[in-house]
Amino acid sequence: MKREKAAVRARLLKERQGLTPDEIATKSDAIRRRLGCLDVFLQAKNVMLYSPVRGEVDTRGIVELAWAMGKTVLLPRSVRAERRIMPVVFAPGQALVRGEYGIPEPPPGSAETGVQDLSLVCLPGVAFGLDGSRLGYGGGYYDRLLRHPAFRAVTCGLAFDLQVVCALPRDAFDGTVDVIVTESQTIRPAGTECVPGPGSRT
Repeated sequence: MKREKAAVRARLLKERQGLTPDEIATKSDAIRRRLGCLDVFLQAKNVMLYSPVRGEVDTRGIVELAWAMGKTVLLPRSVRAERRIMPVVFAPGQALVRGEYGIPEPPPGSAETGVQDLSLVCLPGVAFGLDGSRLGYGGGYYDRLLRHPAFRAVTCGLAFDLQVVCALPRDAFDGTVDVIVTESQTIRPAGTECVPGPGSRT
């Protein structure tokens, strides 16, 4: 299983790295518009996003949209010693600082939000399956968050079309998402047949 995941991860990371900055910006803006129309976003009191790295879907436009709608925005803070992430409030006007793994996060002293209080969590990923499966970078940080006994939030995978596949190799502890949003489609895994959308791979 580990070898299968590594092979899929390597292939799709290479494909994603082939996107130009302009393509990433255009596709990310389309994802922002699509997500911004969904009930799960409109009804959420708070939205946990992420700081984009390595060519991920750019969430900065979503952050601005959430703030404009009066929502609390949260970003993950990695706790490497415990291999987990904490949801931390990202307030307008705050400057992000370099956190674990070099990923920008809110500065020390920013308020934390309990797992039980999360409304919507938008996850990055290397790949997503039409069954809601998710392939991350191998650290298991988000999987631990999703397995927390108090976790009740709606989960949304943000990805480009090329990152969506019919199915992914999965271990029992791998988390899934409730909805996947790409530049051209909104995928609700429950009852979804394996008919990949534009640019997605089997």
